[in-house]
Amino acid sequence: LIKNDLAGARAAFERAQALDSKSTDLLSGLIALDLKSNNAAGARARVEQRLKEGATPAILLIAARTYMATNDQAATERALRQAIEADPSLQPPYEMLGQLYMSQKKLDEARREFEALATRQAKPVGPLTMIGMILMTQGQTAQARKRFEDVLAIDSRSVIAANNLAWMRAEAGDDLD
Repeated sequence: LIKNDLAGARAAFERAQALDSKSTDLLSGLIALDLKSNNAAGARARVEQRLKEGATPAILLIAARTYMATNDQAATERALRQAIEADPSLQPPYEMLGQLYMSQKKLDEARREFEALATRQAKPVGPLTMIGMILMTQGQTAQARKRFEDVLAIDSRSVIAANNLAWMRAEAGDDLD
């Protein structure tokens, strides 16, 4: 697929599918092949068939990426919400949902959604991080900074919150230690 040998890629994927039909990596590869071949309908059909077999968080993320690639924002949002519901600890669905909302310029709606999600979790690292990023985008730096500090109080190893807070401190000329 990387070499743009679509026929060779399809043959390799078919051989792999015979060995492990449940592989998420294989599913992602086949969808990438479908999309590269301008077969968006095939990619969607493939992921929807797999969802019928069992909608795990990993499959829901693949579905969301497929829907995003085919410009179906409603289906993308639905799949991401299902992935979050299935496993609230996963970070990628929050990031993708935030990106979707940001691309739609629905920042206030996005923030309300992440605030609601944060209240339903014991350790809402993902939602609070996304709220902080949205507040940064809206120019509400003091509130964003507070959210990132809240995240780090929950999980001191949260890379995104630590990076954003460090950047904000550097921009403000605060103590970098």
